[in-house]
Amino acid sequence: MTGGQILIITFLFVHFLLAAWAILKVVKAPVFTKKQKQLNTYLALLLPFIWSVLIYFILKKEMASYEARKNISRSTDFYESGIPIYDSNL
Repeated sequence: MTGGQILIITFLFVHFLLAAWAILKVVKAPVFTKKQKQLNTYLALLLPFIWSVLIYFILKKEMASYEARKNISRSTDFYESGIPIYDSNL
């Protein structure tokens, strides 16, 4: 086998592996209808690298808004020009 043939075989293997991963993610997702799942399957087979990245970002679990608010470190007062609105020292 030449280097080009090995490269093509490797590319095809990665292509089908990535397509299978994207198809499984779409099939398991409850947010898509049957027709959308079929369309995503075709697109994952035709454009596996681009479509798989899109599927990853679409189905990625977002941080809940409560958790996001809990993780933001900020004071409870609102500031304008560096002076707190509700300052008990005034």
